[in-house]
Order: sequence, then C-alpha cells, then structure tokens
Amino acid sequence: MAAEARGAAARDAAEKARGKQAALSFAAMAVLVGLPLWWKTTETYRAALPDSEIAALDALLFQLTVPVSVVFAQGVLPKDQEHKVPFQQVQEMEIPLNAKTGVVAHYDRSFRLATSQEQALLLQASVQEADKGLQPAEGLPVGSLTIYVIPHGSLLLPQGSEMYIGKHRSAILRCPPGAKDLLGALNDRLQQLIQAMSFTPETLVEALADRVPLGQPGAEWKRPFKSSF
Repeated sequence: MAAEARGAAARDAAEKARGKQAALSFAAMAVLVGLPLWWKTTETYRAALPDSEIAALDALLFQLTVPVSVVFAQGVLPKDQEHKVPFQQVQEMEIPLNAKTGVVAHYDRSFRLATSQEQALLLQASVQEADKGLQPAEGLPVGSLTIYVIPHGSLLLPQGSEMYIGKHRSAILRCPPGAKDLLGALNDRLQQLIQAMSFTPETLVEALADRVPLGQPGAEWKRPFKSSF
C-alpha cells in the first residue's frame, strides 16, 4: 500500500511539473512571439517626409526669360570667327527681393549674321531710317529683343555714339575697336544694353518690393504681382 501511495504521489508531482512547463511555454510564446506580432500589426504607419523639400516651400522664386537675338552686320566679325555663328548662349542672373523671395532672370541669346535685307538697312545714312525698316521678325517670342552690331567705323551712328535704342524693341550697337576676342569684348556692352531695354536688378526690386509678400502668400498675392508686368 505504501508503495502505491508513493507512486501516485510521484505521478501527481510529474503531472504538476508538466503543467508548469506548459504554462511557462505558453507565456514565453506570448511574450516572444505574440507581443511583437501584436505591436507590428497594430502600429500606425508613418511615411517618411521630405523635410528639405517642405522647408524649401517657404521660399518663393520667380523666373523671367528674356529672348535676345544678336545680329552681326557684315565686317564686324573677323573671318576666323564667322564660322562660330550661329550659336546660342544662356546667361542666368538671380536677383534677391528679400530673405525668402527672389527672381531668376534667364537671358537666352542667339547670335547670327545679318540677312541681305538687314545689311542693306544697316547701310542707310540715317539711324532713324534704318530703325524704321528693321521690323521684328515674325514668330519671335513675346518680349524678344534684337540687337544689331555694326562695325566700329560705321557712319550709321553719330560720331561718339556707341548705341541706339529703337522703337521696335531693337537696338544698334557699335562694336569695340581692335578686340581679338570680339564676342568676349561685346559681352559687357550687350548686358548693359539688354538691361536698359528690359530691366535692371535695381528697377526690378523697386517695382516688386512692395508687391511680393514677406511671409506666406495669400490668395490675392498674384493679382498685384501680375499687374507689375
């Protein structure tokens, strides 16, 4: 009888040990597998935000494009430089209006030789007569400028006069004398003339400074800005 009692007690102890082990196994699975799985399946999805692009939205940058056609009269370019035309050149200038607002001006220059009709007009005795005949070519973009470069010794412009601004968004410019790199020597004069015919950084800032908001633009900000042009 005593042996049977001890055997029953041993079986009860083993059964209790298995129950504890099973409980511990379920608890371990709940902690190690169930809890991470619950955390992963119930978390809120948060997409990565482009912080740098969002910060850039606070800045306001306008773009203005000025198409410019530079026409060389006969005798302006040396023979070794005539093969370089026609060609195009883009110059960019950034004009800040305030800490967060600015204007980027694109000057799209195209260089070519004068046609026979333009050459005949540039040989006129009067610059006013030449300007009257030098009408803008058809198909040019709105706001285009045309600059005719004549030889330094040309009699079209009065003596001592370097440039003439016409009535049809065109101008006549006397080329500098004795320049080996004529295209490089013309760059400053062309930029000065282009700004005189379109806008300078100072006039652009003065025209838009009181029309461009310093903070976040509202619903009506485009209307006064558009009226400036």
